[in-house]
Amino acid sequence: MLKFTSHLIRSFILLILACTFCYFFLDRPVAKLMYTLNHFFIAGPTLDNASLMSDLTAVAYLIIMLLMIWYAFERIYKNKNTRLMRCICLISLSVGIAFFVKTNLQFFFGRIGPRYSDTAKLVFSRNDALYGFHFFQGGGGSFPSGHMCVFTSALLIPCYFYPKLKWFFYALLGLLAFLLIFCNYHFLSDVIAGTYLGAFIASTLVRLNNLNGPRSDQAALVFGTDAPQNPASK
Repeated sequence: MLKFTSHLIRSFILLILACTFCYFFLDRPVAKLMYTLNHFFIAGPTLDNASLMSDLTAVAYLIIMLLMIWYAFERIYKNKNTRLMRCICLISLSVGIAFFVKTNLQFFFGRIGPRYSDTAKLVFSRNDALYGFHFFQGGGGSFPSGHMCVFTSALLIPCYFYPKLKWFFYALLGLLAFLLIFCNYHFLSDVIAGTYLGAFIASTLVRLNNLNGPRSDQAALVFGTDAPQNPASK
């Protein structure tokens, strides 16, 4: 437990330093670069209005909802408790927590995203005063990235139950992070914070779910925790 706490504290300090550095030195330059590349490589409004991200979110939430219904059916009517069922259960719980936490944090920080309201120009190019945090103002719900928070919390759970597939899920998260920045849907620091938050939720749930089991390094998703044995080995 002490090792988990120390890793958590160190990683949180690194998160603050990384987000602070990005806020002052990287967020705007990276957003401008992605804006230029977007218009150079993409012809038409397909990515320009970030509709891809909205469609992706809707599809993902639909899939997660169907998984939750499937889990309830299998557990209640068939009384199954397989590795897959346990994985789906944790995914459902993790996504629910992630959605609740990110919604409240976004309201608290009140940061407007680079392309707020799908306008033609970057938000800080139109009005520099819009850049930054507007606490308790709601804003555009940009910080932390809700996409990265929810998807990271969901996709890191299967990495624990099916470690052979972990690089596939890592690749999906990497692609999502790139698209969010490339489409100017989020700033770089938004994506970093959202990824961290989702990883923290997933890692904590995995640890709590197996708190009394034997230890194994395979369950250390993010913080290098001395977590319990991976169920895939059973």
